[in-house]
Amino acid sequence: MAAPNDGAANVALVTLLSGALAVRKNDITLTNGATSRMKRMQIKGDPAKLIGAIASYDGERE
Repeated sequence: MAAPNDGAANVALVTLLSGALAVRKNDITLTNGATSRMKRMQIKGDPAKLIGAIASYDGERE
C-alpha cells in the first residue's frame, strides 16, 4: 500500500469528480474522511443533472 502524500488523493478525487460531473472544483467539498479511504463529498449543483451525470458515467477520463 502506498504512503499518504499530503492530501494528493483528495485533490485527485475532486478533480475526477469535477470532470465526471461537469461541475467546478469549488462546488465540491470533502466533508468527511480527509485521512480515510472512505470519503463523503458535498457537491453543489442541479440534482437532476448530477444524477444524470452519475448514471451515464462510463469511467473514462475526461
